[in-house]
Amino acid sequence: MLPTLIVTVPVNVLMKRLLKAKRPEQYYKSVKGRTVFEGSFPSFHSHFSAGEATAYIVGIALYSPENVHLTATLLAIITVGSASVVIAYSRVALKMHYPKDALGGFILGIATGLAVSFAVASVWYRIPLTCHVVMIFIFVILVFLLSRRQRKVR
Repeated sequence: MLPTLIVTVPVNVLMKRLLKAKRPEQYYKSVKGRTVFEGSFPSFHSHFSAGEATAYIVGIALYSPENVHLTATLLAIITVGSASVVIAYSRVALKMHYPKDALGGFILGIATGLAVSFAVASVWYRIPLTCHVVMIFIFVILVFLLSRRQRKVR
């Protein structure tokens, strides 16, 4: 799921900067202009949740034991998939995005999750756990630093 996150952030930021879609008028003004995720299309939350859900479901489908394969995959689709749908809906319900933004982010997330999962699946699961932990730690620090720099009060 980490590779999906690593791809989702720059793709989403790039699309927001290229498309420059305006958010609904009710958009929270205290944060406006202070984040790399400025812009409405595609919704980052929808993109991220659908991408991660897809990566999780693909991981379950590819690597679950034969005797529980179908059950595990269906449970993953029901639980993680429905959570992703609720997150996309919440962006519209909270008036942070238009429906097209949430739907576009959701579809883009599924595409991102599928592409990354199948691209790295055979390699990713052979990397030692300690390398995974170090990569996650470095990535979290980078995201924190980027977020902190972008949200400083002017």
